[in-house]
Amino acid sequence: MFSLRANMNPKEPENLNQQPSLSDFDRALSECASEPIQLIPSIQPHAALIVISESRPFHILQVTENISDIFPVKSEYLLGAKLVDCLNITVVEKLEQVIEKSQMQKTVFDYLPSLQSSDEVLFLHAYRSSESVVMEFERLSFSEVIQHIQINEINDESLFAGSSLEFDHFIQVVPTIVRRVTGFDRVMVYRFDPEWNGEVIAEARDEDIESLLGLHFPAADIPEQARRLYQANPIRGIVDIDAVPAKIVPAINPLTGQPLDMSNSAVRSLSPIHMEYLRNLGVHASMSISLIQNGRLWGLIACHHQTPKRLSVALRQVLLYLHELISGRLSAYQNLTIYSFSAKQYQICARLLGILPTESFDFVIRNTLTELNSLINSCGVIISIGGKRFIHGDIPNDRALETLLDWLGTQTNPSFVCVDELAKAIPDWESYDESIAGVLSTAPCASMANSIIWLRKSKDKTIKWAGNYSEGLVRNDAGGFRLTPRKSFEIWQQSWQGRSEHWDEQEIRAVMNLSEALTDGLAKKALLDTEINDRIFAEQQLLRQQTELENLVLARTEELMQAKELAETSNRAKSIFLANMSHEIRTPMNAIIGLTEMLIKKSQNLNYEQKTSLDKILLSSNHLLEIINNILDFSKIEAGRFELEEIEFDLTDLIDGTLKLVLDQVASKKLRFSKDIEYLPYKLIGDPTRIRQILINYLNNALKFTDSGKLTLIVSVEDDFEDSVLIYFGVKDTGIGITEENRGILFKEFQQTDSSITRKYGGTGLGLAINRQLATMMQGSVGFDSRIGEGSLFWFTGKLKKSLATCSTPNNFTEFLTPFAVLINNFSGKRILIAEDDEINRALFEVLLEDIGLNYDFAFNGQEAVEKAMFFNYDLILMDVQMPIIDGLEATKSIRKLEGYSTTPILGTTANAFVEDKNDCLEAGMNDHIAKPIRSEILYLKLKEWLE
Repeated sequence: MFSLRANMNPKEPENLNQQPSLSDFDRALSECASEPIQLIPSIQPHAALIVISESRPFHILQVTENISDIFPVKSEYLLGAKLVDCLNITVVEKLEQVIEKSQMQKTVFDYLPSLQSSDEVLFLHAYRSSESVVMEFERLSFSEVIQHIQINEINDESLFAGSSLEFDHFIQVVPTIVRRVTGFDRVMVYRFDPEWNGEVIAEARDEDIESLLGLHFPAADIPEQARRLYQANPIRGIVDIDAVPAKIVPAINPLTGQPLDMSNSAVRSLSPIHMEYLRNLGVHASMSISLIQNGRLWGLIACHHQTPKRLSVALRQVLLYLHELISGRLSAYQNLTIYSFSAKQYQICARLLGILPTESFDFVIRNTLTELNSLINSCGVIISIGGKRFIHGDIPNDRALETLLDWLGTQTNPSFVCVDELAKAIPDWESYDESIAGVLSTAPCASMANSIIWLRKSKDKTIKWAGNYSEGLVRNDAGGFRLTPRKSFEIWQQSWQGRSEHWDEQEIRAVMNLSEALTDGLAKKALLDTEINDRIFAEQQLLRQQTELENLVLARTEELMQAKELAETSNRAKSIFLANMSHEIRTPMNAIIGLTEMLIKKSQNLNYEQKTSLDKILLSSNHLLEIINNILDFSKIEAGRFELEEIEFDLTDLIDGTLKLVLDQVASKKLRFSKDIEYLPYKLIGDPTRIRQILINYLNNALKFTDSGKLTLIVSVEDDFEDSVLIYFGVKDTGIGITEENRGILFKEFQQTDSSITRKYGGTGLGLAINRQLATMMQGSVGFDSRIGEGSLFWFTGKLKKSLATCSTPNNFTEFLTPFAVLINNFSGKRILIAEDDEINRALFEVLLEDIGLNYDFAFNGQEAVEKAMFFNYDLILMDVQMPIIDGLEATKSIRKLEGYSTTPILGTTANAFVEDKNDCLEAGMNDHIAKPIRSEILYLKLKEWLE
């Protein structure tokens, strides 16, 4: 934690005693942020540096003045000379290899034999800067090299043995482990808030050093340009603040005419103000580890030592490993929070969908208000539909509420309004003597006639700062203020009043995704109720006016036609609504499922509790995805855009995998479970996802309505044809059974048996209707048999094609291999390009492809994909459809025009799942389409198919 500004001994203007204000502080902070600290032309003296041109013949452009400590050559003989003329051939060949590696890698690490001592080696750290390659050298003993190799074998189980997946427990363990590994006097976890102020939330320290736990530090201590460096370079060590730095000569790179950019340097020297800041803290050596959450700087692990301290290269590599491990955990915690909000969104939408067709408008609003208020931590919620207002919880008094609505209606943000201190936003708000201080609203509109508004009460808060911000300001010659290190870190308290809890990004994202769909759905409900009431009134008029029967009949006919059109329009709107909501929830599922699979695959030494937790997260995520797919399937079926897949699958594996999703629930309800399965074919061709979908629906219904007894799964071959089979599936339970009057509506859309049972057991009324549609598309049927109090049997049949693996014996060994094995055996070394702008998705591709042996490059947008295709020959391209600058469709069209790419396989990847999305990919010139979330088995199958 430090503050940065150039002049260490300012001349104080006379007769200027006015104390600095917050606006003075903001101006000084803005000025400080412009300081180019990455251009400091020196390094810490324990290391040496050489800058070499990146193209042949390699010339030495810059060196540090202590370079003779590493190589037995004076700096003046090196500058401007060719590399090959200055050093022996062995060293030159090694350095040339490093230069070539730096063209493909961000950072290169390597070792060199020391030319000065036979007991040492040189650790080499290289990176590119502008048109040059920077090489930093540190001397290592052979014992440090051996230690480096040994520590690289440490895994997460040995470092975090026994830690749970709970965030609070995990974050408290981190500083203890880092201190044990490094030996620093004080190790802290420092977290940023939305305004980039910091707070020490965990600490491990020596008893003789002062505790900073719970203290807050202003954003000025780590200004914007310093945060950018932490984002780019995760490990930053300072050996001794009193050491004389080694200057780089010349200070200006002769090739570029610019100062050397040392953003990626491991030994960059310090600014004077940084050193003074550390002295004021009583620190002589420090180390920082950046913590990244989903690509954004989350905080730091800050390490302090009261005497000079140098960490070995081996330990620095361990810290780099810890940076990746802890950052991965932080990303997983955030995505679990996103998953929780997504699940709540889906529950609210599903309930709304279930009650919209049958319940009154007021009943719908009352239930929606309660659930909306529970979605986030709020004290009250207001829904306005067509100017009619509905409220729940605590809201402002009438005068204050009208003022608030008027103010909201004048805001310019097209998406939402978010405020946590209304007293600063609305003049005279304090005069209303209101406890409401925070508001989160949907997009502004006149009088907020169609809107959803969440409210929060003020929450008084006292912050303990590590010193007063004004102590970090001094006057300059012009009478203004600039930043300087604080002399004292004595605790300074600041009290906040009239401010609510901050609305975080997850809450805002969840609210915005949900509110538009709910507002639209409720508005359509209001319109539908109005039309129904008008129709009833017209019918009453018709009965009272017998003499105008003919005209009234004509009017009634016209009115019914309009009602029919309205109903059809409502159905289409409902389908669009369902598809949009399913897509919005489906998109983050790719990250949730992928990151969970990545944690399971990467962490080989998980304890039982961790493995069980991750398995349950993965199972629950897959189950939620199948529920979301149910809703999407229904909208596609209604729109006539549904198609069954035809892929080869093992029916026995499908049944076993399906049962894994429900056996825990069976055990939790203390039910017995049995299987009645005849001999099944070895391999079949059809749509295994839809078969699993129907079985899961039947099994979940059986579990829902069965409190004691047993469940039985029945599978048999009902009819055997030459090239296909008709398979019978049945789920039998000992539940409550179905009454005679409810049997006729079981497989109809949005129909449920009884409102009291519905409220007790839940459900949307879609599952059985989708089962009937799917079975019909498989050339089969559905049915049931039930008795009240004795239980039910629900069954379906489907015709599936026989696979060659079923009809005949394989001709050769390769027919037994999985796509994964075929890729390893036949296509190792093939080169593919992955165009993907999302960082998490790129990480998932790396996990999926790391063991196959394929060489792969990443392009971060469509334009970069086209440029890479111009310079490299790829055997296959995976192309994301939605990317910045140029999207995947336009990039594909451009690549097809390049020489040699007319037949190269290009596979589109997208979270959209309708038929027209695949057609768009094919029309743009792609060969195939893979829908997200991308599953490993589908990816391997597609890669095998198109590489062949």
